[in-house]
Amino acid sequence: GAPERNRFSARVTDVVFQGESLRVFLALDDGTPLSLRQPSHFEAARRIPPIGERLAVSLHPQDTIIVPKTDG
Repeated sequence: GAPERNRFSARVTDVVFQGESLRVFLALDDGTPLSLRQPSHFEAARRIPPIGERLAVSLHPQDTIIVPKTDG
């Protein structure tokens, strides 16, 4: 069967246009920050809710990178 996916529900905190991509900044319910990058073409961009609204995110485990928090 298909592999399990990592699923998150988060609030959009910012969206930054970066040429061919958009960087979407999110906050999980516990305040943990999360960001993702996606193509900036019209169809993809229109699926992003306004800042302050919620977004459901689903990622394949091999596409998920966890960056540990550092002191400092």
